[in-house]
Amino acid sequence: MSGEIAIRAFALAAELDACETDGSGAAEHRARGCPVPLCARIEGGAEGARLCAQNRARAAERALATGEAFLDRCHAGLSYLAAPVGGGGATALYAAPLATWAYDDLARGEAEARAVAMSLPPDEFHELRSRLSPIPAKRADALKALLAIVAGRVARDGGDESAVLVDAPAKPRGTPVSSRRGAADPARLEGELLARVRADDRSGAKGILNELLGAIFYKTSGNLDVTKARVLELIVAISRAAVESGDELGRLFGPNYPSILELSHTTSYEGLCRWVVRTLDEFMDAVYEPAPKPASSLLEPALSRIREAYAEPLTLESVARRANISAYYLSHLFQSELGETFVGYLTRTRMEAARGLLERTSLSAQEIAARVGYGDPSYFSKVFKKATGRTPHKYRRGR
Repeated sequence: MSGEIAIRAFALAAELDACETDGSGAAEHRARGCPVPLCARIEGGAEGARLCAQNRARAAERALATGEAFLDRCHAGLSYLAAPVGGGGATALYAAPLATWAYDDLARGEAEARAVAMSLPPDEFHELRSRLSPIPAKRADALKALLAIVAGRVARDGGDESAVLVDAPAKPRGTPVSSRRGAADPARLEGELLARVRADDRSGAKGILNELLGAIFYKTSGNLDVTKARVLELIVAISRAAVESGDELGRLFGPNYPSILELSHTTSYEGLCRWVVRTLDEFMDAVYEPAPKPASSLLEPALSRIREAYAEPLTLESVARRANISAYYLSHLFQSELGETFVGYLTRTRMEAARGLLERTSLSAQEIAARVGYGDPSYFSKVFKKATGRTPHKYRRGR
């Protein structure tokens, strides 16, 4: 299956639009997996098309910088997926749109600003957006993993046979890959691999590792037991490079001891490839990724920003940038830590402020709406009534 066919198959199976893109925001090999009137309407306008291309460009840059597939929100408030093609290339796969949360009345407030920014009538935007049903988080995660696999297929189809083998390694047929390259020298490749490990270049390390596995298989004439012994020597070399980067042996080998026992029971080349790439990931996780912060400490900067600036036109993306985390992860933290959405927390904060102003001042409902972040007084009254069961006027009278 060619890479272009793989993209088309993913788009149809996932019911998403998919393409290959780069830092320019191009949409190569675009495959339409679902008709989404909202996206068609947005891209039909000059500003919307520009923002879509800009979003693809940012997605490609992030995917290539991190070497990982991810899910995030686009300028239209929908979600998208991206995964690096890998193997030293400069492209990524991009798939959209996904609705990952319900589009309720509270979410409409945030959508107003997005529609205006794209020169779309808010009513039309709301009507088209309401047609999209949210998908479960598990399905979004599965689609992300599947897109990463397709990205590996695209990399191999593009002539880069050292593409990532993490999810679906291809077993050598007859002559291994390395022999078609002139039997690459394992010692040279090992040196390159260790240099990548020391530099925390995960994507580059995986590319070299896959080429090295092919070379080892060729040098050992396909004998799996000899290959496993050579792979163990390689793991020792990788661990040495990791220790030289400042990690502790106990932290590295403690969790990996069961993994090394697993290697002895591996009976296929495919299993061997998966094992060694996973082990490389574990080593690099241990060395280069800092201990995770408690979720609450990650959420607190976002909460502080909302409490301080609730009168401003805040969005999930702008608050996430201030908190130095992704919009997708911030959305997850709101759900897991507080049991509500970002929009729900922002609205609740604004309603608390509005109640205080109604109780302590004689400001009109229109003035209060502006002070708590609502440009449309009628929409403010609707949201206030939903939150308190009374209109602002009745709330003030009922005190």
